[in-house]
Amino acid sequence: KTRLESFSTFGIENMVISGYIGGHTLSFLRELSGGNDSEFLGGRNLGCLDISSAHFYSSDEVYYARGGKDLKIGSGMYVPPYAFENCYVLNTVIFPKTIFGGYSSIGQGAFKNCRLLRYVE
Repeated sequence: KTRLESFSTFGIENMVISGYIGGHTLSFLRELSGGNDSEFLGGRNLGCLDISSAHFYSSDEVYYARGGKDLKIGSGMYVPPYAFENCYVLNTVIFPKTIFGGYSSIGQGAFKNCRLLRYVE
């Protein structure tokens, strides 16, 4: 997250993530794809997100404040609940191709209101 913030994040349309994704990074990905606040919708362009070589890890870092509750990533191989909710710019998400290293489930509402989401691999 810190390294990416040093670049102009408004022009990022495609991103490949490898390694581990914690709460702060997930929050930043949400911001890039228009998901954290309506003020970020103008200019946020992250439409294609490839997380086929990434894993979410459990942490105390808040990735999303939803309905007055701070959401944090729990343990297990899954996409966290409401992880990409309201990410209006997101149109493509690519997951690991094999069950090895893949996700066991997708949390409730993980892609809720992703109005442009058309392709999930």
